[in-house]
Amino acid sequence: MLFNMEKCKVMHFGRRNAGYNYQLDSKSLDEVSEEKDLGVTITCDLKASQQCTHAYSKANKILGVIHRSVVYKSKDILILLYTSFGILHHSMESPLPQG
Repeated sequence: MLFNMEKCKVMHFGRRNAGYNYQLDSKSLDEVSEEKDLGVTITCDLKASQQCTHAYSKANKILGVIHRSVVYKSKDILILLYTSFGILHHSMESPLPQG
C-alpha cells in the first residue's frame, strides 16, 4: 500500500503549541482545526460541541421527516419509527464491512 501524502494533515493541540509547519518530501502538510474520522469529529480544542451539534441536527431531521409523514402519532409508533429510521439512515451512511 502506498503512502498518500494528500491525505496527511496537521492539527495543533494546546495553547502553548508553537504551530510549526511540517513537511514530508519537501511538501508542506495542510493545517486543519477539525477533522472527521470514522464518524467522529475531532477539533483542535478537543471539545465535543461540534460532534453534539451534528448529532442533534441529524436527530431533528429524522424527527421532522417522521412528523411530516405520519398522521397517527402514538408514543409507541413514534419510538418504533424513530429507531428503525435512525438505524436505516445510519446503515446507509456507513455500511458495515462484509466478512
